[in-house]
Amino acid sequence: MAPDIEFTSNLFPWLVHQDRLDVVTVPTICLIDSIMTGCDVVAFSLVQSATGEMADYAQVGGAARAVGAMLVVGATQACGWLPFDASLADVVTVAAYKWLMSPRGTAFAYLSPTVRESMRPLAAGWYAGPEAHSAFHGPPLRLSTDARRFDLSPAWFSWVGTEPALTVLEQIGTDGWPKPARNRLDGGWRRRSIGQVTVIDRHVLLTYLLEAADGRFPPVDGGYTIVPALPDGLECSVAFTGHAVIATALPDDVARSRKPDGFGGSVAPQFLCWLAGANGWIGVHDLTLVARGQGDGSLPELTDRQDHPRVQHASQLRRDVRVYGDQRGVVTLADGLAGRREISIEAAPEGQGRGWGRSLLRDALGLVPRGEPVFAAVSPGNARSLRAFLAVGFVPLGSEVILRPDR
Repeated sequence: MAPDIEFTSNLFPWLVHQDRLDVVTVPTICLIDSIMTGCDVVAFSLVQSATGEMADYAQVGGAARAVGAMLVVGATQACGWLPFDASLADVVTVAAYKWLMSPRGTAFAYLSPTVRESMRPLAAGWYAGPEAHSAFHGPPLRLSTDARRFDLSPAWFSWVGTEPALTVLEQIGTDGWPKPARNRLDGGWRRRSIGQVTVIDRHVLLTYLLEAADGRFPPVDGGYTIVPALPDGLECSVAFTGHAVIATALPDDVARSRKPDGFGGSVAPQFLCWLAGANGWIGVHDLTLVARGQGDGSLPELTDRQDHPRVQHASQLRRDVRVYGDQRGVVTLADGLAGRREISIEAAPEGQGRGWGRSLLRDALGLVPRGEPVFAAVSPGNARSLRAFLAVGFVPLGSEVILRPDR
C-alpha cells in the first residue's frame, strides 16, 4: 500500500515485482483508512515531494502495526529539519542531498532489528566485512554482525562533502528550524523564513481540495472527516460527493455527536446552526469550482479599488487580496479557504449580461501560472455568474459553507 503520488524511489522497487506482489496505491488522504487486514507493507514518505504534505507518522504507523504490516518510510524530504523517531518504522531510507545538504551519492538507512535478522545482504561487498580492510579477497563469507553488513562501498568524494554538512546540522539542531504543527496548522499556506530558506505549511483541508482538483476525491461512503479550524476564527463544512470535511475548533467527539453525514447532513441548516452557535455568522452555501491557470496574463492590477464592494467582501474572508481589472469590471485573487488560490469577479453594471464577465474571467485565468489550480465559490442561485464560470472551464467539485462561530 502506498500513496498514489509517492516518489517513485519508494514505489518502483515494489512495482517491478508486480508478478508476485499486489501493489495498491490510494490518494494520500485515504492512506490510513485503506490499511486493513491483508496488507503486508505500507510504504510512504514523511513529506511528499510533489505537494509538501506531511504524513501523520504516528497514525500511519499505528494502522500498519494493527494489521501486522511492515512500515517502510521515505524520509528524504524530512530528515534534517523534521524531528521523527526512526525506530517507529521497520525501514527508513534517506537520500542525503536534500535537507541533509550533502552531495549526491550519499544516503542513510535504518533497519529495525527484526528486519536486519530477516534480510539477506544481496549487495554485500568488501565494505560489509566485520572490520575495515578485512574482507578484500577470497572466501569464506564474513560479514559484520551489525547494520554495516548492508553497507555499500562508499562514494568517497561525496562523503568528503557529507561529513562537514552533518557537522553544521548538528550545530544548528532541529530547534533552528520551525517546529511542524503536524496537521494541526493555523490554516492555509504559511510561509516562514529562516535565513534564505522558506518553509511552507498548509491546512489539511487544502490537501482535500487540491486532490479533488486532480480528480482524486474522498471515498463515497456517507462519512465525514473532522479537521482543525481555519485561521481568523473561521470554520467551514465542505461537501464532496458522499463525503464531508468539517473544519472546526470543537473536539472531535463533540462534533461527531451530531452525526453530520456525508450525504448532505454536513450542510443541513440544523447542523450549521448548531456549529455556528446562537450568535454565530453563517455564510452563503456556495458551489466549489476549480479551473487551471493559463499564465502570461496582462490584466492590469488596480490599487485604488479597496472600497469596491467585491474587494471588501473578499477581504473579510481571504488573505493577501489583490485586485485586477479594467472597464469590464474587477477581479480579486487571494488566499482563500484553507489557503487555496481563489478568484472572484464582478462585471461592470453596463456589461452584465453582455459577456463582459466571461471575457474578464478568461483574462483573469492568465494571472495564474499555467496548470496551477484556481478555485471559486459561487452561489447556485447566482445563475448568471455560475454560467460565466462554467463557460470558461471551471468545473464543480462540491459545495461549501463558511462560518464564524460564537459559542
